[in-house]
Amino acid sequence: MSVLEAIEEQCSFGFTGRINVLKSVDRQYLGVILLLNGKVVSSHFAKKTGATALYSLVICDLEDLEDFKLVVEPEIVEEEDVEFSLTLNDLRKKVTTIYEDHNKSKKLKPPENLRVLINPGFVEKGEKPTSLEFSILKVMSEFNKVADIYKNCDLFDFEITKGLVSLRKKGAIKVFK
Repeated sequence: MSVLEAIEEQCSFGFTGRINVLKSVDRQYLGVILLLNGKVVSSHFAKKTGATALYSLVICDLEDLEDFKLVVEPEIVEEEDVEFSLTLNDLRKKVTTIYEDHNKSKKLKPPENLRVLINPGFVEKGEKPTSLEFSILKVMSEFNKVADIYKNCDLFDFEITKGLVSLRKKGAIKVFK
């Protein structure tokens, strides 16, 4: 059963509790989805929290990047656990949009073995990056391999790709093989 199917099944009868996401091979805990009265209200997955974690989990499932075992557990969900509130229809719309953007960005994604460095000239000019670009530049201050940037940045892959392309056009980064 896919992640979306599990959420749909639980939302259909107003479930309150958690869906634990485990690796199917060794049942290692990977994340959780919390539902309150049939609405998705919280998620944790791959060092991400909130809606970003939920969308990353669904995309990971759609791309078959990992085989999941989903374990549904009824549980009291406290108000302080609520990070957002998504109905099933809202979730489907947002996932569709994000997945389309994800597929479009695959063509532009740089090879993982490339190294990228921040161009000091860009910093000296004082040009202001967008918030998306700034998030990527923060990660680049620690990591310079493309694979590490994608792994350690809390943005979606398509957002990272979009930001890297934008930074390259602005001359903010230098690319090395």
